[in-house]
Amino acid sequence: MSRASLSGPEALPVIFGMSGTALTPVGRDFFRETDPLEFIVFARSLEMPSQTRRLFTSLRDPAGRVER
Repeated sequence: MSRASLSGPEALPVIFGMSGTALTPVGRDFFRETDPLEFIVFARSLEMPSQTRRLFTSLRDPAGRVER
């Protein structure tokens, strides 16, 4: 039995959540592997503007979408 792919033409839309206010190394690797189209960030993951910027940067980095 083959493993289902999280990307490609046969992939179905799915939403993954994250806990906490920072991306963990496991979360970073997961998002790098799954290559999401976008991120939906909920208020529970936001504390203050500086933390929010760090979180968004950490989400963009593994996806290769860093805006500089």
